[in-house]
Amino acid sequence: MHPAVPAGAGPVAGPVEAPDPWASVLATRAPDRLGLRDFLAASASDVTLLGASDLREGTDAQGTPIVTALALLRGTPCVVVGQDRLAQRHRPIGVRDLRAARHAIQRATELRLPVLTVIDTPGAELSDEAERAGLAAAIAHCLAVLLATPVPTVSVLLGQGAGGAALALLPADAVVAAEDAWLAPLPPEGASMIMHHSVDHAADMARGQRITAGDLCRLGAVDLVVPGVRDRMAGLGEAVAACLRTVSGHDSVTRLAARRDRHRRLSL
Repeated sequence: MHPAVPAGAGPVAGPVEAPDPWASVLATRAPDRLGLRDFLAASASDVTLLGASDLREGTDAQGTPIVTALALLRGTPCVVVGQDRLAQRHRPIGVRDLRAARHAIQRATELRLPVLTVIDTPGAELSDEAERAGLAAAIAHCLAVLLATPVPTVSVLLGQGAGGAALALLPADAVVAAEDAWLAPLPPEGASMIMHHSVDHAADMARGQRITAGDLCRLGAVDLVVPGVRDRMAGLGEAVAACLRTVSGHDSVTRLAARRDRHRRLSL
């Protein structure tokens, strides 16, 4: 068992039999699938939003694509940096959202609080304006700050994990994934366009990319896979809180070195 994974936490630790990758992609895109708001409602208390974060109630509320907040996760204080799938229906993640995420991580460092990131995104804004505004640099800066922060970090792969916006919140001391979550540098449709000049091969690309939670666990990118999240979000919260407590008990120098080493290995 990975040292960042608490013994007896309940979820499945280690590789699991993954569902069909394309089925996972479609499941994470279902309109009624649970997301960040449900995770916080089931697992966190005393949530105080930071900066310009907006977490409005209701499925049609716009909110902000990345929500930053102080919260108690099962009694453990932390800074949450989470991607809200509902808000991204109205506005994709852009430079200002990644800047807010970076500032929240820096705030956590100042307060000496652990950071919890929640990944659930179809990808960042794709436009010439976003590129001119420095989207690629914003992704890189966010990733670098998360990689270097001395406070404990846990990342939750909750649903879709497409592109740089997902990778920017991935480096952590422990990574917990919902059973049908996935992560890829490009969404399957994008990979299909590059390889075949058509989105018609998206399902085949998903099956060949090793993007599922089970695949990522075998590759060492994910430490813990939690089944049944679609029906029991509280179980994910319990697992994440246990991981937060575990990594918080590790020596900071050793923890930071291990985080950087894992990121280096996965980047090769």
